[in-house]
Amino acid sequence: MWSCERQSLRWGRTEVPLGLQLEEPTVPPAARVTDMHVCPMVTPGLPPIPHVGGPITGPGVPTVLIGGMPASVVGDLLVCTGPPDTIAMGSTSVLISGRPAARMGDTCAHGGTVVAGLPTVMIGG
Repeated sequence: MWSCERQSLRWGRTEVPLGLQLEEPTVPPAARVTDMHVCPMVTPGLPPIPHVGGPITGPGVPTVLIGGMPASVVGDLLVCTGPPDTIAMGSTSVLISGRPAARMGDTCAHGGTVVAGLPTVMIGG
């Protein structure tokens, strides 16, 4: 949603607008195979083993390239110290091969997030 802040000058009862300052809504970058995610999970044990995260391994959608790499979608596998993680949430309005497109900031099954994407390709929704 767009937001704006109006600035104006007041002289007596007259208000003269100076212009509008618009803030563009934040639209996240598209995630691709090889982009990174972080994982907050810890495998119990002595010592406990943090998962930390790793790259998106895909398979992605090889017929849709974003910056020369396959587009990542919901369900793609992610490298993690424990069992493999998956992308759990993606765009609600952009589908790639029938699955929601993954973006920077989307959540993963272990509770982490995708932390990288191609900044020149933005995916809304």
